[in-house]
Amino acid sequence: MCGIAGVISGTEERLLETAVKMAAIASHRGPDGSSTCIASSTGWQLGGANDLTWCALAHNRLAIIDLAPASDQPIISKDGRFSLVYNGEIYNYQELKTELEISGVVFTSRGDAEVLLEALIKWGEMALPRLRGMFAFTFVDLVTREVLIARDSLGIKPVYYMTCGEQFYFCSEIKQLTEIPEWKARPNLEVLASFLFWGTSDIGDQTSFSGVNSLPGGHLIKLNGLQPTRHEIHKWASFENSKFKGTYEEATSAFSKIFSDTIGFHLRSDVPIGSCLSGGLDSSAIVSSAHHWYGREILNHVTVTASSEDSRIDETKYAKMVSDQVNATAVIVNPQRTELWTLLPTIAWHQDEPIASSSTYAQWKVFEAARNSEIKVMLDGQGGDEVLAGYDSFVNIRLLELLTHVHLGEFWSEYKNFSRERRTSFQGFTGIIVSSSGSRRLMTAVGKLMGKSELNPKHSLGPKMRKSLPSRSPFHPIGKINKNVGDLSVDMLTRTSLPKLLRYEDRSSMAHGIEARVPFCDVELINFLMSLPSKYLIGTNGTKRILRSGLEGIIPQGILNRQDKVGFETAQSQWLKDSIPEVSQALRGLNQRLPGFIPEWSLDVDKLAKAVHTNDSALIWRMVSVAAWAEAFDVGE
Repeated sequence: MCGIAGVISGTEERLLETAVKMAAIASHRGPDGSSTCIASSTGWQLGGANDLTWCALAHNRLAIIDLAPASDQPIISKDGRFSLVYNGEIYNYQELKTELEISGVVFTSRGDAEVLLEALIKWGEMALPRLRGMFAFTFVDLVTREVLIARDSLGIKPVYYMTCGEQFYFCSEIKQLTEIPEWKARPNLEVLASFLFWGTSDIGDQTSFSGVNSLPGGHLIKLNGLQPTRHEIHKWASFENSKFKGTYEEATSAFSKIFSDTIGFHLRSDVPIGSCLSGGLDSSAIVSSAHHWYGREILNHVTVTASSEDSRIDETKYAKMVSDQVNATAVIVNPQRTELWTLLPTIAWHQDEPIASSSTYAQWKVFEAARNSEIKVMLDGQGGDEVLAGYDSFVNIRLLELLTHVHLGEFWSEYKNFSRERRTSFQGFTGIIVSSSGSRRLMTAVGKLMGKSELNPKHSLGPKMRKSLPSRSPFHPIGKINKNVGDLSVDMLTRTSLPKLLRYEDRSSMAHGIEARVPFCDVELINFLMSLPSKYLIGTNGTKRILRSGLEGIIPQGILNRQDKVGFETAQSQWLKDSIPEVSQALRGLNQRLPGFIPEWSLDVDKLAKAVHTNDSALIWRMVSVAAWAEAFDVGE
């Protein structure tokens, strides 16, 4: 896990200084070392002077596998032709290394970076489907000046880029681009309007900054150093379309094997590993499975849990069930309202873009505690809800799926069951049908009937943002309506849910020099789960059926039997009620910096206080988050 940055220029310039500065501003991503290289007339020049060049690469290293200098980057091929900067982990690097050695490749390090370099030399972009892991890299051919930039299937590791004049810049974090001499932080109005109104972000290639793009997960960029601004973007990854033909019992057995293998791959490390442990089913599955299949010592006996003062969302008692079962050192952090306001400017800077809730602050505290416990790698349950149909939205889409196929008996049975568990309601089910239309007008009209004022753009947005708000919800763009559990899962994994959560995870962990690993985002595991019938994932026995059955006897029974869904949350609503002065100050600052972004009522303290005490707390938090982001990056019109 590291940080990368670089400049490709159509004309030879002195690029090294800019690359060095871009690396330095993200030194938290790689506290174990930093290095650079440039393409010189005599070949690749490691850590060279700021000479004329068309390519400068920079790397910050967080040493996880092979701690020796032999695995430092940028890494250059033995013949001096190719260079690579890479961020992530290739979990199956040992298997790939054996395959390459059989073909005659001789390795000089024990790390995965050299394996990735040799795989790209041998197979080119066809190496990408062979990789089991998380990655973002830039691979450069000195002779042809061809450049390949790629991101893993789900975009666990980030790549941002922008062009300026004849230069193409790439990096791991947007803040690295602030070192470009021509940088100006300008808002992307459409992205910010969608964030304020719907809470969406990290969709596609757009960011909150005008002119700054994100390479979507599963995509690659091809360019040539002679004309780098004329780059091409292609999708290289896709989910398999195979359908599982076996019984539920056979699927359960297959899941147990694949999940065990996945955990094993994610435990490959030369440094201590711990785990985030919310107390929910996903993180509990990871900790319990690692202990069950790979032994007591493998997780270094450290789990970190964030508690909450709100008893309705506090899950520490469930986390304790797991930590007691595996005899772990359970570290509990207690996020506090007052500290939130102290840390928010720092968190906003590290996150690069606005965050949809204050739960990112709790996540920050978890990784801070992990670092204080001298843990360098943390496992996390991110992605489990998206791929195992864990959210309440899956309950409603499952009911819609049954109704569409006229399975009325099954529909009524599941509706009654999930209603008892408070996972659905008439209002919620009606809402999913309305939202499937994708019409903002219809959603607004229904919102009025249901008393949801935040669904009215005039209530949620300032006049400038209302003009920029897309006419259709980003959850349901034209031609993309989720009709079944599989459709919704893919959409959440690739667009509407997981991408932003992975960004939160990446920035919160890397701010503390920690590698976060997410086993539920493993490609092999996802392909298997996507092949299953909906009823194997969700039904009368609840959500995440295959996980509950496959890990029976491994996860504590008190957690395995849970049917309630508690998100990773803070007492955000109460915190806002107790922080009207801080909220008002933030929103007034935002209005001065970016007038017309937020509605006028939010600038009136009395109206603001009233809104916080009704159902507008999530909207108000998003306004505060945009204010903190704009301040952190000095965003101007």
